[in-house]
Amino acid sequence: MEFIGTHTGTLSQGTFNGETAITIEITADTITVNGVEATITAYDAYEGFTLTIDGNVYYLMNGDYSGGVSLAFMSEDYSIIGSGFIKDSTGEEPGGEDPDPSVTIPTEFIGTHTGTLSQGTFNGETAITIEITADTITVNGVEATITAYDAYEGFTLTIDGNVYYLMNGDYSGGVSLAFMSEDYSIIGSGFIKDSTGEEPGGEDPEPSVTIPAEYIGIFSGELTSGTFYDETAIEITITASTITINGKEATITAYDETEGFTLMIDDVEFYLYNMDYDGGLVLAFMSADYEITGLDITKDSTSEEPVAGDALQGTWEDDNGNVFYFDGQGAGYYNNGESYDFTYSINDNTVSIEFASSFQYEVTITIQEDGTFSAYFDDYDYPFTLIFTKQ
Repeated sequence: MEFIGTHTGTLSQGTFNGETAITIEITADTITVNGVEATITAYDAYEGFTLTIDGNVYYLMNGDYSGGVSLAFMSEDYSIIGSGFIKDSTGEEPGGEDPDPSVTIPTEFIGTHTGTLSQGTFNGETAITIEITADTITVNGVEATITAYDAYEGFTLTIDGNVYYLMNGDYSGGVSLAFMSEDYSIIGSGFIKDSTGEEPGGEDPEPSVTIPAEYIGIFSGELTSGTFYDETAIEITITASTITINGKEATITAYDETEGFTLMIDDVEFYLYNMDYDGGLVLAFMSADYEITGLDITKDSTSEEPVAGDALQGTWEDDNGNVFYFDGQGAGYYNNGESYDFTYSINDNTVSIEFASSFQYEVTITIQEDGTFSAYFDDYDYPFTLIFTKQ
């Protein structure tokens, strides 16, 4: 009920149908933005609404964490951003009690996290290092005042009189931080922990694991519960020294003949073991919380090293979390919140993409000399380019 009413404000970045002044009307079952009714595709009490308007995805969320309502509205690619939208229908200003200055930092955040801002700069820098100890958070060497913490919304920080938000963007059990200013003029996501959860400067052990020869090969199967990066089909490629799951290379932290492998992928722990106790080899793959489970994953190849793929083989990601996966043999998928399968061909430094199902853009990839690639998305109306880095 707290959202129902008319909310008004002004975009700080971009325009919506040519307008910066925004009126959002919310009833018990509809949301309209400047008179255009949105399709509500999802709602979460903490993450807010996911909307589709004229084929484009937008997010609408409550930016007041003290009990009031002050809406933030933004497009999926952050080209349109507005915050501080106030409800006109009640005449009440957002407000709340002063935050509790006593904050306990969960141990999983402790460590050094690094990444790059996708928008704006922090004290003139786009490269960001966030160091978190048991009682302090510093950003590029500047200690923040921690004014609030919530398990879902993350930390509210004050640095040099400005308010910032630091939250965990990984909802699968790992830690991947997002950092942004209160007005969203500064945004960065996908900040990865460099350490192992120790205080900054702690030791990062790399256990040496020998992969038994019988595991070497390519295994495929289907998850029986959950998804792995939005996919239920699983392909596990094992060489003499590496294990990759759907193109994501895992860090092998342990191996036991009975218990199998313990893996870390994007700070999430997984188990991979042989479930055939009669001398055969049939793999089981699951996350530590068992939300992701796959059984009866069988070997497709022999125990030889898998055939090498092309230069694009693997997973590539941009600063906004969009993902290209190439299998190295001419097939892959693109995931921007939804997954689209495609085939591809490489001609010198240009990659041609052919999507299997309808996708609103034609995409052309150009491989850059610095090891990244640029993807040009053309809908014949508002084309744009994104830069992807191999993970």
